[in-house]
Amino acid sequence: MEYPGFPQHHGKLLNAAEEALKTAGFTNIAYVLVESYVKFTDIKGEELISNTADILVGMFIIEQQREEAKGKLLEPLRRQFNDRPGMIGRNGLILVAKRM
Repeated sequence: MEYPGFPQHHGKLLNAAEEALKTAGFTNIAYVLVESYVKFTDIKGEELISNTADILVGMFIIEQQREEAKGKLLEPLRRQFNDRPGMIGRNGLILVAKRM
């Protein structure tokens, strides 16, 4: 879902959040790199690949483009699960702000 007037890229969102926090009086702002993963243990094979693709496109792709995006994800997900059965890893960034 698009929201007119709001930045859509995560970097722009983080920058806008940082500026809003500074305006609100937060002076100690840091970005912390985190590693996270999702592990699927209850399904396997093609069902795992299809369900994972559904989850990913549901999180990141607008509804009108989900079927096409899902089709493009299937083969990369097969390779991913061959290398790390049932797991998807992801690096993330957390914005930490403290008032000093």
